[in-house]
Amino acid sequence: MTLESFENSFENQKRSKKLFYKILCIVAIIISLLLTYAVFLKHKSKGLLFLAIWLLILGMYGLFELRKHYKLTYLENNFSEEENIQNVISVIQNIAKGNYKQDENSFEFIYQKSWWRMDYKITILAVKNIIALNAEGRGSSDSGFIDFGASKRIEKNIINLLGKNASH
Repeated sequence: MTLESFENSFENQKRSKKLFYKILCIVAIIISLLLTYAVFLKHKSKGLLFLAIWLLILGMYGLFELRKHYKLTYLENNFSEEENIQNVISVIQNIAKGNYKQDENSFEFIYQKSWWRMDYKITILAVKNIIALNAEGRGSSDSGFIDFGASKRIEKNIINLLGKNASH
Protein backbone atom coordinates (compact mmCIF):
# COMPACT_ATOMS: atom_id res chain seq x y z
CA MET A 1 0.00 0.00 0.00
CA THR A 2 1.34 3.44 -0.85
CA LEU A 3 1.39 6.36 1.54
CA GLU A 4 -1.17 8.26 -0.54
CA SER A 5 -3.64 5.35 -0.65
CA PHE A 6 -3.18 4.82 3.11
CA GLU A 7 -3.89 8.50 3.78
CA ASN A 8 -6.99 8.40 1.56
CA SER A 9 -8.24 5.21 3.18
CA PHE A 10 -7.64 6.65 6.66
CA GLU A 11 -9.45 9.89 5.78
CA ASN A 12 -12.42 8.01 4.30
CA GLN A 13 -12.74 5.80 7.40
CA LYS A 14 -12.76 8.80 9.74
CA ARG A 15 -14.96 11.16 7.69
CA SER A 16 -18.31 10.14 9.23
CA LYS A 17 -16.93 10.22 12.80
CA LYS A 18 -15.45 13.65 12.20
CA LEU A 19 -18.75 14.98 10.83
CA PHE A 20 -20.73 13.50 13.75
CA TYR A 21 -18.41 15.08 16.33
CA LYS A 22 -18.46 18.46 14.53
CA ILE A 23 -22.26 18.44 14.62
CA LEU A 24 -22.20 17.42 18.29
CA CYS A 25 -19.87 20.33 19.16
CA ILE A 26 -21.96 22.83 17.22
CA VAL A 27 -25.13 21.59 18.96
CA ALA A 28 -23.39 22.01 22.36
CA ILE A 29 -22.46 25.60 21.45
CA ILE A 30 -26.02 26.39 20.25
CA ILE A 31 -27.54 24.93 23.42
CA SER A 32 -25.12 27.00 25.52
CA LEU A 33 -26.17 30.16 23.69
CA LEU A 34 -29.85 29.31 24.18
CA LEU A 35 -29.26 28.70 27.90
CA THR A 36 -27.42 32.02 28.19
CA TYR A 37 -30.36 33.73 26.47
CA ALA A 38 -32.77 32.06 28.92
CA VAL A 39 -30.74 33.18 31.94
CA PHE A 40 -30.29 36.83 30.96
CA LEU A 41 -33.43 37.65 29.02
CA LYS A 42 -35.99 35.27 30.50
CA HIS A 43 -34.61 35.60 34.05
CA LYS A 44 -34.20 31.87 34.59
CA SER A 45 -32.04 30.25 37.27
CA LYS A 46 -28.41 31.39 37.43
CA GLY A 47 -27.44 27.71 37.76
CA LEU A 48 -28.17 27.37 34.05
CA LEU A 49 -25.42 29.90 33.39
CA PHE A 50 -22.82 27.44 34.74
CA LEU A 51 -24.20 24.74 32.42
CA ALA A 52 -24.18 27.18 29.50
CA ILE A 53 -20.55 28.15 30.10
CA TRP A 54 -19.54 24.50 30.50
CA LEU A 55 -21.27 23.51 27.23
CA LEU A 56 -19.71 26.47 25.41
CA ILE A 57 -16.21 25.57 26.59
CA LEU A 58 -16.74 21.89 25.77
CA GLY A 59 -18.08 22.66 22.28
CA MET A 60 -15.31 25.12 21.44
CA TYR A 61 -12.58 22.83 22.81
CA GLY A 62 -14.09 19.96 20.84
CA LEU A 63 -13.96 21.93 17.57
CA PHE A 64 -10.37 22.95 18.31
CA GLU A 65 -9.33 19.38 19.22
CA LEU A 66 -11.13 17.84 16.24
CA ARG A 67 -8.81 19.61 13.79
CA LYS A 68 -5.83 17.57 14.96
CA HIS A 69 -7.36 14.39 16.35
CA TYR A 70 -7.98 12.39 13.17
CA LYS A 71 -4.60 13.05 11.59
CA LEU A 72 -1.63 10.82 10.94
CA THR A 73 1.71 11.40 12.68
CA TYR A 74 4.81 10.85 10.56
CA LEU A 75 8.29 9.62 11.48
CA GLU A 76 10.75 10.38 8.71
CA ASN A 77 13.90 8.28 8.52
CA ASN A 78 16.50 6.96 6.08
CA PHE A 79 15.42 3.31 6.06
CA SER A 80 14.07 1.11 3.30
CA GLU A 81 10.51 -0.19 3.44
CA GLU A 82 11.70 -3.61 4.66
CA GLU A 83 13.78 -2.07 7.45
CA ASN A 84 10.82 0.08 8.53
CA ILE A 85 8.52 -2.97 8.49
CA GLN A 86 10.96 -4.96 10.65
CA ASN A 87 11.28 -2.00 13.03
CA VAL A 88 7.47 -1.72 13.34
CA ILE A 89 7.04 -5.47 13.86
CA SER A 90 9.71 -5.46 16.56
CA VAL A 91 8.07 -2.59 18.45
CA ILE A 92 4.57 -4.05 18.04
CA GLN A 93 5.70 -7.41 19.41
CA ASN A 94 7.04 -5.65 22.50
CA ILE A 95 4.00 -3.46 23.24
CA ALA A 96 1.07 -5.41 21.79
CA LYS A 97 2.09 -8.83 23.10
CA GLY A 98 2.22 -10.13 19.51
CA ASN A 99 -1.48 -9.58 18.73
CA TYR A 100 -1.58 -7.50 15.58
CA LYS A 101 -3.01 -7.51 12.07
CA GLN A 102 -0.63 -6.97 9.16
CA ASP A 103 -1.61 -6.24 5.59
CA GLU A 104 1.61 -5.97 3.56
CA ASN A 105 3.15 -2.80 5.03
CA SER A 106 0.22 -1.61 7.18
CA PHE A 107 -0.43 -2.71 10.74
CA GLU A 108 -3.28 -2.48 13.19
CA PHE A 109 -3.27 -3.45 16.86
CA ILE A 110 -4.75 -2.61 20.24
CA TYR A 111 -2.42 -0.98 22.76
CA GLN A 112 -3.14 -0.74 26.47
CA LYS A 113 -0.34 0.50 28.69
CA SER A 114 -1.79 -1.11 31.81
CA TRP A 115 -4.99 -3.00 32.59
CA TRP A 116 -6.79 -0.07 34.24
CA ARG A 117 -6.13 2.40 31.42
CA MET A 118 -8.12 2.96 28.26
CA ASP A 119 -7.02 0.97 25.23
CA TYR A 120 -6.09 2.51 21.89
CA LYS A 121 -6.43 1.32 18.33
CA ILE A 122 -3.08 1.95 16.64
CA THR A 123 -2.81 2.13 12.86
CA ILE A 124 0.67 2.17 11.28
CA LEU A 125 2.02 2.26 7.73
CA ALA A 126 5.71 1.59 6.98
CA VAL A 127 7.05 2.73 3.61
CA LYS A 128 10.48 3.84 2.41
CA ASN A 129 11.75 6.74 4.56
CA ILE A 130 8.42 7.21 6.43
CA ILE A 131 6.39 5.55 9.15
CA ALA A 132 2.87 6.97 9.54
CA LEU A 133 0.71 6.23 12.56
CA ASN A 134 -2.46 7.17 14.38
CA ALA A 135 -3.71 6.29 17.86
CA GLU A 136 -7.42 6.44 18.61
CA GLY A 137 -8.93 5.82 22.03
CA ARG A 138 -11.45 3.02 22.23
CA GLY A 139 -12.78 2.91 25.82
CA SER A 140 -15.67 0.59 26.62
CA SER A 141 -17.30 1.55 23.32
CA ASP A 142 -16.27 4.39 21.04
CA SER A 143 -14.74 6.78 23.56
CA GLY A 144 -15.16 9.94 21.51
CA PHE A 145 -12.42 12.34 20.67
CA ILE A 146 -11.95 14.53 23.73
CA ASP A 147 -9.22 12.59 25.50
CA PHE A 148 -7.20 15.64 26.59
CA GLY A 149 -4.19 14.68 24.47
CA ALA A 150 -3.85 11.06 25.60
CA SER A 151 -3.91 9.62 22.05
CA LYS A 152 -1.24 12.08 20.90
CA ARG A 153 0.93 11.11 23.90
CA ILE A 154 0.54 7.44 22.93
CA GLU A 155 1.58 8.32 19.36
CA LYS A 156 4.62 10.18 20.69
CA ASN A 157 5.57 7.21 22.90
CA ILE A 158 5.33 4.81 19.95
CA ILE A 159 7.36 7.19 17.75
CA ASN A 160 10.03 7.30 20.48
CA LEU A 161 10.04 3.48 20.69
CA LEU A 162 10.38 3.23 16.90
CA GLY A 163 13.25 5.73 16.98
CA LYS A 164 15.06 3.90 19.80
CA ASN A 165 14.53 0.53 18.15
CA ALA A 166 15.86 1.84 14.82
CA SER A 167 19.03 3.18 16.41
CA HIS A 168 19.94 -0.25 17.87
